[in-house]
Amino acid sequence: MIAPSALFLHFQLPGVRIHGSIPLRCNKMISEKEELLEWRKRAAAQPAGRVVLDLEADSLHRYQEKICLIQYADETGSCLIDPLSIEDMGPFYNWLKETEVWMHGADYDMSLFQIAWETLPAMIWDTQTAARLLGFRQFGLAALVEHFHGITLSKSSQKADWARRPLSPTMVTYALNDVNYMLDMADKLTAALREKGRMGWFEEICRHSMERARERHL
Repeated sequence: MIAPSALFLHFQLPGVRIHGSIPLRCNKMISEKEELLEWRKRAAAQPAGRVVLDLEADSLHRYQEKICLIQYADETGSCLIDPLSIEDMGPFYNWLKETEVWMHGADYDMSLFQIAWETLPAMIWDTQTAARLLGFRQFGLAALVEHFHGITLSKSSQKADWARRPLSPTMVTYALNDVNYMLDMADKLTAALREKGRMGWFEEICRHSMERARERHL
């Protein structure tokens, strides 16, 4: 049996930060069914709307794209999940369809979820949508992380082949940085939306985006 904490606290990647100040600790990439089952126990215990997901696919390198990597974060840390190594991803996608998650620019991710597993999260709250409603002229993830945290994220692995194994340390850092700052950023964005009276608009747009995504895959 793998201790649940080991999935997030196995080793530390130097120079990577979560929520701007706390050193990120994470495990080696989750690549076995037993590890995924332990991860699900921890993920299922998180409060509603307090988890983050991102996906990496191989669309730039393959004719038929597929999900190659799942990045996950919650209040306690981050980890990577390798769907290429785990034959049965049921524990993930069954958790997914019951869960509210934060993502950034989720339209393509929603298509990938439905192609891979014919499902979507129970709800996706999109930080890109929030930023646009607040009038940000630059609303990419890197621009928002720099705005809120003063940290410049490397884009060196943006066009990498995410189907390759093992992932390089640079690719691991890049992937984790896509989720490391998201919860803190989501808190700041939603606070600003409430202050400006636009939270209802945000919720409506996110729900409409999910409805359109479902319609595209009927």
